Amino acid sequence: MVLILALCWLAVLLLTLEVCRAAGRADAQTERARRRTCAIGVVTAAGALAAAPAAPARNCGAPPPDAPPSELAAAVTCRIADVRGDRDLQRLRPQRQLGAIARRYAADMAERDFFSHVSPEGARLRDRLIAADYVDEQCSWHAGEVLAWGTGRDASAGWTVRAWMRSPSHRRILIGPDYDEIGVGVAHGAPVETSPGVPAITAVAVLGRHHCPA
Repeated sequence: MVLILALCWLAVLLLTLEVCRAAGRADAQTERARRRTCAIGVVTAAGALAAAPAAPARNCGAPPPDAPPSELAAAVTCRIADVRGDRDLQRLRPQRQLGAIARRYAADMAERDFFSHVSPEGARLRDRLIAADYVDEQCSWHAGEVLAWGTGRDASAGWTVRAWMRSPSHRRILIGPDYDEIGVGVAHGAPVETSPGVPAITAVAVLGRHHCPA
């Protein structure tokens, strides 16, 4: 009798262990399936995002390289507004002093054949901001500057902004969330020697934010 009872308990114990193992296998399969589903979801979402058509750009115009510098600068400004608008970033206000800084520096690089954030005299962006009275020692400020030049078909507002956006360091400035003002300047000519008769432009964009106590 005792032997029969022992065998019955053993059978029950084995059955319970098998049920637990089966449940464990089911849970593991469910977890693997869940992970596969998440991975597929991520890949599908990324693929759908890549395949989605780009948001239509505003009508920024495409002035030719020989257009007035003000028209070229306006087209560059418009395209920067587009890339920021696509990311729901705040709209940048055109700022008079930043515009003057950008125009002068673009012309200076094109005329004196240098291409750098530091002028031949050693002046940096901070020096240009102070010289233009955009900031003084009593102001808090933050600013970034991007430069470009292009010749031939690349002498355009569209190519300029696309080139900036392809560069991580320039892209960070163009879509920087801390900026609220902008100035853009474009000059005819390039900061290097180019082939005669080939159009060229040099562009500068300065983005900033500043606060000066009353």
